[in-house]
Amino acid sequence: MRTKKEILIVDDDPALQSMLTKRLHANGYSCRLASSVEEALETFKKNRPDLVILDLAFQKTDGTAFLKYARDLDTEPNTPPVIVLSGVSNREVVDYVKYLGAKEFMTKPYESSELLSLVESHI
Repeated sequence: MRTKKEILIVDDDPALQSMLTKRLHANGYSCRLASSVEEALETFKKNRPDLVILDLAFQKTDGTAFLKYARDLDTEPNTPPVIVLSGVSNREVVDYVKYLGAKEFMTKPYESSELLSLVESHI
């Protein structure tokens, strides 16, 4: 049984993954990393996280596919909250990801203290 809350970070930028992991570890969270939507869905199936931080821009599959499939894969009553962290910020995209189930949307570059506050409010 895990005691730390676990966060799945889905982003293909290793520097961003590293920075987020360090910040979240320093605040008592455990992290799993995925560099693609496909990898994230496999991780999600095996180890249901307490929260997901999701980018939208990937080489193969758009991050919105994670939101669509995660709901279908999740057999428990509550799908883990998803915070989208993306460089894309037009209103249509923000509305669409929230329609698909994202709880929050932050644009890159971001303030790490603001992201941590969002994480804490959803875990």
